[in-house]
Amino acid sequence: LTEDQYSVLEGLQRAKRASIYGCAGSGKTLLAMRKAELLEQEQQYTLLLCFNTLLGEHLSQHFKGSSYVNAGSFYPVICDLLEIDVIYDNDQKLLELIKESDIGYYDALIIDEAQDFTDSQLEILKQIHKKDGLLYYFWDNNQDVMRRGLNLSFEQESFPFVLNHNLRNSNPIFNQIMKHYHQEYKLKHKGIDGLPVRILEPYRHRNATQLFQQLNVILAELIDDQGLAPEDITILTFRSKIKSSLRDYKPLYPYASFSDNLKPQSIRIDTVRRFKGMESSVVIVTEMDDETSLSNPKTFDDMCYVSYSRAKHLLIILRSEE
Repeated sequence: LTEDQYSVLEGLQRAKRASIYGCAGSGKTLLAMRKAELLEQEQQYTLLLCFNTLLGEHLSQHFKGSSYVNAGSFYPVICDLLEIDVIYDNDQKLLELIKESDIGYYDALIIDEAQDFTDSQLEILKQIHKKDGLLYYFWDNNQDVMRRGLNLSFEQESFPFVLNHNLRNSNPIFNQIMKHYHQEYKLKHKGIDGLPVRILEPYRHRNATQLFQQLNVILAELIDDQGLAPEDITILTFRSKIKSSLRDYKPLYPYASFSDNLKPQSIRIDTVRRFKGMESSVVIVTEMDDETSLSNPKTFDDMCYVSYSRAKHLLIILRSEE
């Protein structure tokens, strides 16, 4: 942990309820996991949740076998506690079931990417959390790509902490990210000088054939010429899985498309929204002409901010002519 992160961690020893704002790449998830580990050592029953499926799987695997920390994404964890099949997007039904259950109460509730949660989902969680228990929210409202109706009511009831040092991205990537950052907190950067951001020649609008051809060229350069491993590369689309032409893309290298389980030694192909909270050495961002993302400037900025900040060392932008 960095000095800033240690400072927040020490502050959490004295705060029963805390709101931890952290920019992309500041180590929010790392800190949330570390706090859960410390609570585990104290034998505190802890619920560590996010909304994103991929990030939830990462949290679940990290705490697999733990007797005190239950970690994962919201719907699978809640439905597992209720011992029912996973129910998505029926929060009223889940709230009724939770109120009727005898699950018991957690000593601590840690919510990562809290800006993704609605009031009704937070109410569900409070039903299984001790009224005087520990409650920590980790969030970044510049990552509101779920468009679920941004809820930051928890800010008013919690002691505030700020993590504003970006630690993930190289300097060129950070500078590109800052073009799409619009919050009041001033961000700082402790990254390294790296390769410049590459903005490729645009492909013709909605021309999947040309998009695939350009992807083949850049992947061959990265893997065959520069010697990168396929698992170091992630291709992200602004579009949803259903609307993305990348569903039909078959690279010449091992790959995993829109999968909850990352295959070893494989290129990852996924949506920006699903990959939020994750990171990759190289990120190729494409299909930025998504109608939902272009619906208003803030949505587009948030999508750029999230997708660009996933790249640690090299960011490649492959846009259409639109």
